[in-house]
Amino acid sequence: MPVTPSIEKLKNAAVVRLTGRLDAHGSAEVEPGLAVIEARSAVVMDLSGVSYISSAGIRVLVSLHKRLLAQGGPMRVAGLQPYCRGGEPPSVPVS
Repeated sequence: MPVTPSIEKLKNAAVVRLTGRLDAHGSAEVEPGLAVIEARSAVVMDLSGVSYISSAGIRVLVSLHKRLLAQGGPMRVAGLQPYCRGGEPPSVPVS
């Protein structure tokens, strides 16, 4: 499933919503779209629609965070799913 980004600009923040898998393939798809984000206000990364994050996805988020910090803007992550937070993977019945 490809990663789908959407950016909503609010008065004091930009909300970036991602859906899909943020793996090596998804990260390569979404990274150019994230390059246009500027730190004119706070940036909130809504990851409630992200089902999986690999190290490549974490690299994309960390790179964006570092770039925004250098521009003087904060970035926050919201909606991280339990599996992406390091919790137990969803159980799958074995028959």
